[in-house]
Amino acid sequence: MKIGIDLDGVLFDSERYYRARGELFDIENGGKGELNYHSQDVCAVYDLTGEKRERFLDLYLDQIQLESPFMSCAVEVIKKLQQEGHKLVIITARGALAENEIDISMKRFEEAGLKFDGLFFRSSDKAKVCQDEKVDVMIDDNLKHIKAVAAGGIKCLFYRELWVEKYDNENVIEVKNWGEIYRNILKLSGKI
Repeated sequence: MKIGIDLDGVLFDSERYYRARGELFDIENGGKGELNYHSQDVCAVYDLTGEKRERFLDLYLDQIQLESPFMSCAVEVIKKLQQEGHKLVIITARGALAENEIDISMKRFEEAGLKFDGLFFRSSDKAKVCQDEKVDVMIDDNLKHIKAVAAGGIKCLFYRELWVEKYDNENVIEVKNWGEIYRNILKLSGKI
C-alpha cells in the first residue's frame, strides 16, 4: 500500500504544544482566552492576528517544530510498515509559513533514521496530491483535509483530537494512536 502521512498532529505531537504555547502567549499578552475552541489553527483559537500573530510565530514556530516529540510509537510503526513493503510519503502543509520548516523536518527525520518514498511540503490541496500519487490511505488530523481526501474515494485514518469535531464517512476511520494506525493498515491491506 502507499500511505500518506501528515506531520503536525500525526507524526509530531506539535498540535498540543501549539495550543499550550498559544494559551501562555495569550495570557502574557492580555488575551481573552480561547475564542474558537474547535479551530485547528492556534492563531484562530486565540484571535492572534496581525502583529500578535507574527510575534507568536517568530517566537515559537521553530521552537515548537524542533522540540515537539514524535507521537508515541510513530517511528517504530513507520519502520515496521516500510519493512513490510509499504511505500510512505509525507504530505504536509509544513513549509508554507517559513522555508526553515522543511529544514527542521528533514533534520528530525535524519535524527530518527527515517526515510520516505516521497516528500510533499507546502501541500494545501492534499486530496490532489493523494490522487496524483495514487495514495491508498492518508493519515491526517485536519478535518478539512480528511473530508476532501475521503470525498475522492481514498481511505483516511483520522487522528482526531478532542477539539476537532467527529466526522462520519465510509472512507474515514478514527484513530487515537500509532498502534491503532498500524492495526487499521494491517486490516486494510488484508493481513488481519
